[in-house]
Amino acid sequence: MDLHGVTTQQWAVLGALARPSAAAAGLTVKELIAYLMVSRQNLTAVLQRLESAELITRLRGTRDGRERRIGLSDRGRAVWTAM
Repeated sequence: MDLHGVTTQQWAVLGALARPSAAAAGLTVKELIAYLMVSRQNLTAVLQRLESAELITRLRGTRDGRERRIGLSDRGRAVWTAM
């Protein structure tokens, strides 16, 4: 299924990132895996496609420079709102 150019797996990730608790600081990959109950391998591929489509951003964590937090880009927020 393809909604607004987004697969159902991508829709689930965008929805997780659009939640109020995640919108401000984003989520780590580990947090997304736990919330969505998916494998790292499956999530990595989905995140790569969302990043290529400029729907998400990967930001450096504030506590640990190695940590990456995933968040919605402005375009990702617009697509989520349109859906």
